[in-house]
Amino acid sequence: LLNDGFNSYKWDYADQLIEVDNVDYHVNFKYDIFGRRIEKQVHKKIPTPKPQLKPSQVATGLNHTLLLTEDSKLYSWGSNEYGQLGLENSPALSSSPLAILPTLSFSTIACGEKHSLVVTTAGKVYSFGFNNKGQLGLGNKQDRNTPLEIPSLSNITRVAAGQWHSLALSSNGTLYSWG
Repeated sequence: LLNDGFNSYKWDYADQLIEVDNVDYHVNFKYDIFGRRIEKQVHKKIPTPKPQLKPSQVATGLNHTLLLTEDSKLYSWGSNEYGQLGLENSPALSSSPLAILPTLSFSTIACGEKHSLVVTTAGKVYSFGFNNKGQLGLGNKQDRNTPLEIPSLSNITRVAAGQWHSLALSSNGTLYSWG
């Protein structure tokens, strides 16, 4: 995300710079190899998080975002094609932040390409989303649209996620990896 002091911009999945603030929509054009315009797409404005949310961490995957607030609450938005938003009954695409596991408090977050990892303030790790290589750490390759605790992990302080793998660091310095 870039900001020039007046407008915000982001690169979309086709490496095109699009404006995301101060307009009601943006337009993308696709061109063929000869430079001829072959497609025009008009998209509604991408909303920013609700003003009352005070972010402390943000993590992004290919098409989804997690937000951790200063009061340790967790929100997600974007694509939910594989359950990476962690919301069982969520639409395939959410353009505004939705609360995840509102009864828990979280300390850190990470997004892989199409999966998500979150750590509670008690050091427990939950995973959800795409699981084709076992990147959720649940002992199988089944996608999950709701956060499930990884029972073999405890006292975790940090997590990281790549396209098809995940990592967790415990408070005693042990590094775990899977996927």
